[in-house]
Amino acid sequence: FEMKQSAVQHVVVEASSHALDKKRLDYSNIDCAVFTNLTQDHLDYHKDMDSYFQAKKRLFSNVLAGSCKDNKVAVSNYDDPYGKKIVEGIDDNTLFYSIDNPTADIYAKDIHISTDGINAIAVTPAGEVEINSELLGRHNLSNILASIACAIGSGVSAEIIAKGIANLKNVPGRLQRVSNSKGINIFIDYAHTPDALRNVLGSVKSLCQGRLIVVFGCGGDRDKEKRAIMGTVAADIADIVIVTSDNPRSEDPEKIILDIEKGIKQAGLDQHEYSMITDRYEAILKSILISEENDTIIVAGKGHEDYQIIGDRKNHFDDKKACEKALEEIA
Repeated sequence: FEMKQSAVQHVVVEASSHALDKKRLDYSNIDCAVFTNLTQDHLDYHKDMDSYFQAKKRLFSNVLAGSCKDNKVAVSNYDDPYGKKIVEGIDDNTLFYSIDNPTADIYAKDIHISTDGINAIAVTPAGEVEINSELLGRHNLSNILASIACAIGSGVSAEIIAKGIANLKNVPGRLQRVSNSKGINIFIDYAHTPDALRNVLGSVKSLCQGRLIVVFGCGGDRDKEKRAIMGTVAADIADIVIVTSDNPRSEDPEKIILDIEKGIKQAGLDQHEYSMITDRYEAILKSILISEENDTIIVAGKGHEDYQIIGDRKNHFDDKKACEKALEEIA
């Protein structure tokens, strides 16, 4: 109703696997469907990866296929193992994108990624598109290419696309920088799955001049199998790991932390290289206290969220504000 009142002409919707499985998006007259990736998540609901995949595939096989729009476009990530499979049997025009594989319809070249952002050239069927973005990391380059593919498929000019990319500023909770005078890099990120954490840490690790410190936890009443996996991912990439609470919900937060620790131990991280601090603010505070000039801190898992669910209580908690408070406390 509000969009109609505001005369909105274009809408971008994130299609959750739950909504697709429950057929809440059926009969939506969409113009374009985009697949970015499929990694372990929501298995508390889907039970296994095949069921998760089948739910995601409905975006193409049911929602896009059932749309009455003309010139529909399916966009898929050529770099993802499920990228080709998910669009099999789709009659609509399909565009594949890739970070650097020239066999894809859209790919990037002359890639330069730094702590200042991303610079590259996207090669597309409609010509080259200049990428100058404040976003950080290879995973965000992939997201930019997905957006370019969607826009190209919808008939948007390369010039307009380039302007749109340049105008996009930092997304709240997605490698969002926290300014400080301590000479360290602090980023807030929503990464809450093994693959997302791997992408974020891997992207930042290559840019680090000092140590990489990660603060993260796992949600309660959700997929328990990913906890140890995320512990291993963090231990494999970061120099220092601080495990804390995310949204424990009805579970004992210390039990969740111990589940994560199993993966850390499997990775062989020494006891002095990781800490377990249940209180999320105290964990963030410690990360800043132990940091040195040029170190990088990633506070992962909650991103843009401004709450923390403990038991049946939804308490106000904002990672960015917690970092700012900690910086003031030690100033």
